[in-house]
Amino acid sequence: MDFRHLSHFIAVYESGSLSAGARQLGISQPSLSQSILTLEASLKTTLFVRIPKGVTPTTEGEKLYLHACNLIGQLQAVRSSFVQRPKKSKFKLGLIHALGTDRMAWLLKEFQNLCAVNQLELELVLVAPDSECDARIITTKQLKSGELFTPIWQDNYVIALNSHSPLSLKTQLSAQDFADLPLIKRLPCEAWRHLEAVLLKAKVKPDIRADIQTIEYALALVSTGIGAALVPDFTQLKSRPDLCLKELGDFSVQREIGLAHRRDGHHPLMPFLQAACLSAKTAYL
Repeated sequence: MDFRHLSHFIAVYESGSLSAGARQLGISQPSLSQSILTLEASLKTTLFVRIPKGVTPTTEGEKLYLHACNLIGQLQAVRSSFVQRPKKSKFKLGLIHALGTDRMAWLLKEFQNLCAVNQLELELVLVAPDSECDARIITTKQLKSGELFTPIWQDNYVIALNSHSPLSLKTQLSAQDFADLPLIKRLPCEAWRHLEAVLLKAKVKPDIRADIQTIEYALALVSTGIGAALVPDFTQLKSRPDLCLKELGDFSVQREIGLAHRRDGHHPLMPFLQAACLSAKTAYL
């Protein structure tokens, strides 16, 4: 008795006939009949009896079926454990700071879902935006020569104030309002240099109370009343009761966020990332 005989037995048992079992296995009926006879001889029992439309299992055949299924299943499990699995398709996506946690979480989830629907395996690697990547989500100012750019979001920079600040009652701020306004400096930030230039022109020296990097940390300091911060006008910030966002009357800085990838390179997952970016563009206006 060997596993081949058992698989032949299972095919006959489940199909109910030698001819159907032979077609299922892709072998001749005489070969299948001989295999069943060999198995019966090794077990010294009868496994099937003939009926007008095929065969039916004996009591011993019913007993063997459960054992045969278990043995074949265990054999397949052993074989699978030694089969080298194909490597996942790695996609390196470079992200800059301050992209907005809510919308980026939505975008990456959408990307994962699109890949799953198309039966593509993905390993997403978040790396520095200046590293070698398959694609980068960056601003237009960080675009390199030879890269294509697909726009996703456009952000306006505003001043985030604590909701209890007296300046929260004003429609918009002027450069002179910064004379007595503590500030949270955040670098790297493309808009900060523009703000410094506006204040310098107005002869206002900024009162820096903290020097940090992330928007989340800056907003936490604004919420506690440490100072105001220059931030992109993310949608989720507008509904926060602890913050008040104000525009500057003589200061306007925008940035455009988009997907950049090499013109001469094409990763098979790129169309799905582009589709996810287009969805994110309409989901987070």
